Amino acid sequence: MVKGKLYVALIPLLYAVVAVFVPWIDKGVAPTGPEWVQILIGVTLALQVYLVPLVPGHTWVKSVVGALLAGLGALAVAIIGGVTASELLDIAVYVLAALGIVIAPAASDTGVAVGLGGDAPIRAGHAA
Repeated sequence: MVKGKLYVALIPLLYAVVAVFVPWIDKGVAPTGPEWVQILIGVTLALQVYLVPLVPGHTWVKSVVGALLAGLGALAVAIIGGVTASELLDIAVYVLAALGIVIAPAASDTGVAVGLGGDAPIRAGHAA
């Protein structure tokens, strides 16, 4: 049902568009750094909702979008007072942690598993 997925993806995309235009309408100025981060989060959420389900064969897309959201989430907090070197390191760790799911997917002997990026099941006793 692509049409339904399209409508769901439009919500964060519209959020991103509104986040661009509200500062121009309200203050007559371009968005600030934190506002641009909000815009990027809205666009990335739209990608997550719409693009990821359309490419199930490319499991890395889900991980990349997750890593982008992790980095943008950390940046949204850090950018308010200016991004320091320590905060850049924090952002890098969040992004790498999100990408780590691809490198080392979770699995257990009980048969419950989180698969490689695309949530492909991993059976107990079988290597990924």
